[in-house]
Amino acid sequence: MGDPAAGRVAHDAVMRTQFAAVTAAMRDDSPAVRAAAVEGACGILGKFWELVPARTAKGLLARLVGECARDAASTAVRAAVVKGLGFVLDNVLSHEAMRQVLPALAPLLHDRSDKVRAEMARLLRAVQGLRSFALTDVVDSEQVLARLALDAAVPEVASELSGLLVPSLFPEDASVQELLSRTVKCMKTHAAAGLAFYANLHHHVSSVRVCRLVLVVHKAIKKACHDSAAAARRQESGSLGALAGAGEAARAGSKRGRGEDGEEDEDMEDEGIQANGGGSSRRGKLRADNTMLMAALLRVAHVAWASISDEVLEKQTGESDSMGKARRKLLEAWGGRFLGAAARAMLGADALTCPAMASSGSNSDGRNPPAWDATRSAVLASLLGIAGLLPETGAGSKDGESEGTS
Repeated sequence: MGDPAAGRVAHDAVMRTQFAAVTAAMRDDSPAVRAAAVEGACGILGKFWELVPARTAKGLLARLVGECARDAASTAVRAAVVKGLGFVLDNVLSHEAMRQVLPALAPLLHDRSDKVRAEMARLLRAVQGLRSFALTDVVDSEQVLARLALDAAVPEVASELSGLLVPSLFPEDASVQELLSRTVKCMKTHAAAGLAFYANLHHHVSSVRVCRLVLVVHKAIKKACHDSAAAARRQESGSLGALAGAGEAARAGSKRGRGEDGEEDEDMEDEGIQANGGGSSRRGKLRADNTMLMAALLRVAHVAWASISDEVLEKQTGESDSMGKARRKLLEAWGGRFLGAAARAMLGADALTCPAMASSGSNSDGRNPPAWDATRSAVLASLLGIAGLLPETGAGSKDGESEGTS
């Protein structure tokens, strides 16, 4: 504040006195005073950036980032710094200077306080929305993924961090093939963060898009089960089975070319759909007996579906036609006998009949079933979880009942 009638020299003297007072307050013994000073300093910079001398603005930012953001004695002060700098970012004139200081705040993404981490995640979301900034100017994606895995159970942090990853993990214009590839790669390299991301995806995209993700996973699992069954038949039947399998594959390819609703289905061949994002390792192939990959995909489908379960089970007021269509396709795809057929393809009929018997080491006929390890347990848990999301009356259509591996 200053007297409009005062001369330039007097005005500058008053300004220096006021900024000195704000700076002194940032070092006050009281945490409440320090937090209020931080808020005031950020308010001044955000509203009057063009009026504040460049040297003064630079000094205030240095004090905020270099001292106040490291105030080990007060969570409120650290949180006030991050929140206040978000306000400063609203002034486009500050961006050049802010680009120089924001990277120093990266450690606050791992602050011991949930409140500070949540504010930091919100600041990163603000940075992401600016054309003059790149998120990687402040923090790299690996740090975001690592923090998301650790804060999966902290909703206000997990939700904001998930929003940061939407452009890379769930781009709006991604094809079925690309979406599946990104999902598989994420679950292979950052499984814990991936589950947290897909569980919070509904906060940032429409429920229709979440349904699309679950349907993409269904298509992948259906193809894996179909291909594994076809391979088993060819192996058992020799050359005749190979010919029959080729004919069936051709018919299936024709069906894939035209979807159930008359729309073109996108290619679901497994070339490029590897758990490691590429390569030809068998454990990365889209196969029903690759229980690690199947478990990962089923977990994604389960947590994503569970996040919008109310909208899927019951029509909402003002619901769009696209959501109604997505619900019908989702329930038809996963309903009927599909889950049972998928379970048999992934786990084996004997193991599915009695997991306890599988763990004992032999079946009633003396044959040894596959080991019932943690991955197989995860497959079964996700299948049961998805079954629990279906309406009690059953939603599988005639087409859905015919899907499977038989």
